[in-house]
Amino acid sequence: MNNPFTGIKTFLDGMFSDVLSTSITIFGIGFLFCALMVWRGSEEHTPRFQKALGWTGAAVAVSALAKIIVTYVKDGVTTTKTANFIFLFFS
Repeated sequence: MNNPFTGIKTFLDGMFSDVLSTSITIFGIGFLFCALMVWRGSEEHTPRFQKALGWTGAAVAVSALAKIIVTYVKDGVTTTKTANFIFLFFS
């Protein structure tokens, strides 16, 4: 007989396996929560959640691109590399 919590444990172990995936998960949940509160929240609190939506969106982007950013900075930042990085990122 299978334990019903084994699937949940496997899912959570995979989701929180390292700091990078944990930060993406937490900021993603925060982004979804802020989006929900902008959509269904009161008019009084909507501007605060809109501002938080931008911050959590930026945090998700930085977390998702962290390995690329660290490699880019570690190898040294030059004008040519910056142009190539921007071209590859937006193409």
